[in-house]
Amino acid sequence: MKNKLFSVAAYILIPLLILVVLFLPPISLFDRLLSSGYQTISAEGGTVQTPDGAALTVPPLGGSGQIWVRLDSVPETDAAGPLADAVAAIPPALTLSSPLYQIQHRGNLPAGAALLLPLPAEPDAYHTLDLYGWDGMHWRWLANQKNNAAQTIQTTLSNPPQAVAVMNTRPLRNVQVSDSAEQTILAELHPAGLVLDAAGKISGQPAPTAAGDGLAVIPTLRNWRGDSVNDAAVNAMLASAEGRSEHARAVAAWVQANSAAGIALDYRGIAPNLQPEFTEFVTELRRTLPDTVQLSVRTPAPRPISAGGWDTGAVDVQAVAQAADVIEIPASPNPHDYAANGAMPQLLDWAVSRANRAQIQLALNTGSTEQVEQSVRAVDTADALAKIGTVTADVSRVVLPGEEIDFRLAGSQATTGVQVDDASGATWFAYLDDNNRHHTVYLENPAGVVPAVQLAADYHLRGVALESAGGNADT
Repeated sequence: MKNKLFSVAAYILIPLLILVVLFLPPISLFDRLLSSGYQTISAEGGTVQTPDGAALTVPPLGGSGQIWVRLDSVPETDAAGPLADAVAAIPPALTLSSPLYQIQHRGNLPAGAALLLPLPAEPDAYHTLDLYGWDGMHWRWLANQKNNAAQTIQTTLSNPPQAVAVMNTRPLRNVQVSDSAEQTILAELHPAGLVLDAAGKISGQPAPTAAGDGLAVIPTLRNWRGDSVNDAAVNAMLASAEGRSEHARAVAAWVQANSAAGIALDYRGIAPNLQPEFTEFVTELRRTLPDTVQLSVRTPAPRPISAGGWDTGAVDVQAVAQAADVIEIPASPNPHDYAANGAMPQLLDWAVSRANRAQIQLALNTGSTEQVEQSVRAVDTADALAKIGTVTADVSRVVLPGEEIDFRLAGSQATTGVQVDDASGATWFAYLDDNNRHHTVYLENPAGVVPAVQLAADYHLRGVALESAGGNADT
């Protein structure tokens, strides 16, 4: 009897022991079954690749453990289950231009994983391709970096989505002006008049407008008038958490009291070291404003820096775009900057990698502007033309019809005379001032807006803001 009981126990215990050995480390059969098709990533990190060239690089895990990661390239026609839902949820403004790259993992995938994808063979669409991640409910734009030579697009994942795909965007049509003008193609009107005063309060009133039906009026709040910039007030406000909170509440209160559709911030002279504080202020203002109110933020004129980057001073485009609805970037008045591979296409390649292009609009002054080095300001056209000199003719008698007369510019400084850009029709002249500094004046000319409007359309941006449409540099 005892031998029989022992035999029964052996038949039960031995298989159990075998199962225990199989399911415990180092064999871990259960984990292996669940992780079929996954690649083991050790504590040092590692890379998972797909046959079509996609790669997910996982940073060090920060411990002694390991995780399992799987990266699959799924064509749209093969999408099933959750991926089919993702395809069905693609917004109308986007078109799928790559396979869906599904990311699956066992264990916690750390933030900072780098995803590298091949760009689709659509050379004409290079400037309009974006990267989007599927979180199970929505497709969300992802900051990215394209490498045209390698034909790749890369992003760093702070919160890894379920799937990532390259999307082609569609053109948008949207133009804003800061003065009352022809409104047949306009979507918004941004009247000036609100000012951040020396005490950090909001003073003034927006200029009267003749807004038509369906035209949103979004006042602009500035810390400057003409050439006078009150940088001390905005820097003092940003320097303290209390000041930022108080100003955010004041702006929100004004917007609600006046039933404004939004507010546009155009603060100049902010100290670059206050960039984090400005981002915090914009983020707090967004939380304070109603969800239906549009928040627009203007950057300083971007300055090129090394490695293809651009400096926008205290406005961190990528960070501010997380809170603001619109990022307004000043456009160059120089028509030569709009040539292929010119400064403006390079700027927009950089900008659309840091903010959703549907948030970006170019700001273009339709009046005369003067550029000294990289500083641009609005100028009165008559005053600008006076820099060329006065036209005179040495004639002391009656001139007969058909007779030639020699004219000259009297009292002019060293100047090129008025030039016409053949490609755009823009007119300009350059001169040297008394300090031998080079000035370039771009004269008021409807043809001058064409390059910026065309470039915004080519990049599928949100639109173009036409400033000073009435000739007033402050409205």
